[in-house]
Amino acid sequence: MSKLYQDRDREFIDYQLYELDGLTLRGPQSSSPNGIAYLGAAQTFGTYCEDPFPTIIGRTLGIGTMNLGRGGAGPDFFLTSRDSETLLGIANRARLVVVQVMSGRSINNSAFFSGLGISRGHRLPDGLPMRSEQVWLDLFFGTDKRGNDPEFLRKLIEENSRAYVEKMVQLLNKISVPKILFWFSERAPDDYRFPSQQRLEELKFSRTMRGRFSAKVLYKLGMWDRSPKPSLLGQFPHLVTEQMLEMIRPFADAFVECSTPAGMPQPLRNSQGVTVNYNRYYPSPEMHRQAAEKLLPICKAMLESSSG
Repeated sequence: MSKLYQDRDREFIDYQLYELDGLTLRGPQSSSPNGIAYLGAAQTFGTYCEDPFPTIIGRTLGIGTMNLGRGGAGPDFFLTSRDSETLLGIANRARLVVVQVMSGRSINNSAFFSGLGISRGHRLPDGLPMRSEQVWLDLFFGTDKRGNDPEFLRKLIEENSRAYVEKMVQLLNKISVPKILFWFSERAPDDYRFPSQQRLEELKFSRTMRGRFSAKVLYKLGMWDRSPKPSLLGQFPHLVTEQMLEMIRPFADAFVECSTPAGMPQPLRNSQGVTVNYNRYYPSPEMHRQAAEKLLPICKAMLESSSG
């Protein structure tokens, strides 16, 4: 995924990818094990951001940085994927680990399975290759007839929520060094609605327009771009509520929240400085700077405590 991001985004940014223990990680390279490791999804990786919060913290504290963020990752990516043992090995050699509160959309449930611990997988029970959000989309649009049963949806949401909490707790328990649970989002933990009726209407309209016009025409009209839009599943972290977070927090040594929409949407400029797109989904550079400001005091205090 890191290489896919590099290829996709090369007109905007160079992620300075490098290899460590057979993994391709986000740069710049500063991989002293005597530092901080960061586990998370694209928000930790720093999509569309020259200086993501792990880089800012490492530079400020003069300490090694292992950015293990992976686009689309949920807790299972760090627990059961083919790279999980290596990732946890790197994390447990660090002095401190920051674990992002990741999305709940990659969780395996009665309707979706991903053997990779990411949001790509297949629908159950028919095995059709599909992203998890498409599974939910089909349920709420009635394309998957099971979605017409409110009780099925209620039980599926409960199942997904329960499994997410279990997986996040498992992940925190796998980390033997001090760890910080980190909430990084445009929204506060208590601000979650699923699904968004407004988003359902937007998607219905988008489907209608895409059926009538080409992507090129829609792009010129300002109705199409390559940047993800706000999700059917609400704002990141999808499917995660304050009640779920409260069950996870006791298993970390500290908790830090950064809830801000600063800098959103973010203009994406090419090498000539021309705005060619907008980022409406991934945290902006301003959000990353605020995230670093929130994390720095507790990171510094925990590092000093561990060295004492």
